[in-house]
Amino acid sequence: MATTLATTGGWNRLRAVKAVMRPLRGARFSIPTPGLDRLRRGLARYHLKDRLLAWWEGYEYRPPPPEEEEAPPPAPAITASAEPFEALDAQAVRGWSDSRIALVQALFGDGFVSAGGEQAVRAMIKPLALDESMSVVEIGAGLGGVARLIAKETGAWVTGYEEDVALAAAAAEISTRLGLGRKAMVEQGCLTEARIRHHTIDAVVSKEAIYRVADKEALFAAVQKALKPGGQIMFKDFMLGERGGNGPALAAWTELEGRSLHFWEVDRTRAALKNLGFRVPIAEDVSDEYRHHVLEAFSELADMLRRGEVDEALRPWAISEGDLWARRVAALESGEVKVYRVYGNLPEAPPE
Repeated sequence: MATTLATTGGWNRLRAVKAVMRPLRGARFSIPTPGLDRLRRGLARYHLKDRLLAWWEGYEYRPPPPEEEEAPPPAPAITASAEPFEALDAQAVRGWSDSRIALVQALFGDGFVSAGGEQAVRAMIKPLALDESMSVVEIGAGLGGVARLIAKETGAWVTGYEEDVALAAAAAEISTRLGLGRKAMVEQGCLTEARIRHHTIDAVVSKEAIYRVADKEALFAAVQKALKPGGQIMFKDFMLGERGGNGPALAAWTELEGRSLHFWEVDRTRAALKNLGFRVPIAEDVSDEYRHHVLEAFSELADMLRRGEVDEALRPWAISEGDLWARRVAALESGEVKVYRVYGNLPEAPPE
């Protein structure tokens, strides 16, 4: 049964969520920059999970005061509801159950498992000038949202490769159901193992997936072999920031993931592509934009909760996903990790 707010307590919870989320709406609420900065610092301390939990449990969330400000007098103690909250264990965000798939699509849009959704993908692929004569490969296809959007809006033929078995199966089923089983195909596996004829692909795209690949040299070599002369690569990915990869925020993120994450520096990424013959004119830090997409997604989730559009059974999944994304944002805020948009292309074939 969907949640409802048809009680005084429900509306109080909504007001609490609005108070937390208001800075995320930017100019609409005319929030001064210091207020937004405080919100970001609070999120970096993992309060996103606490805010979601407070909303569900029916009490007002009061974050600790910012470090640079004098703490106000202690407020009366606030307790959660008598019924204890049963959180999911860490395994919840280490695999892709049907419930988690449903929750992330509620967060980021149909077919998407990471922040930004269709808006971010349109902006990412626009410089590629794709059309119906072109073939595209996607690295880390997730639920196939990127592949299907490219196929529908540009006419290009897309094959996505997704290593996770559950995500690949779900993506293939969705594409088939929408009549895009051939136009936006998703296969289980990695590009380095795919049987692609050399120099037959016009563009390769990826959205926050390459940081999971251990052997990036082999991956980029496979991209270079697959692309035609003049072929293009465009991707967004998490990379090491100026503070390096040994900080506590990144450690907290990787601990929850439960597996190794393989971050490179942006300079190393550019050098690897250039060694394969790519020109790399763009390697842009888009961390602020990406952080905005995350915050916006959770703001929209709060609105969906208010409207009763999220099933009660997804409550623990919302909290667990909030914890994961709060840790990711904390790593971005710390400077240990950045999100970069990278574009490269190969030289055109010499005239005959």
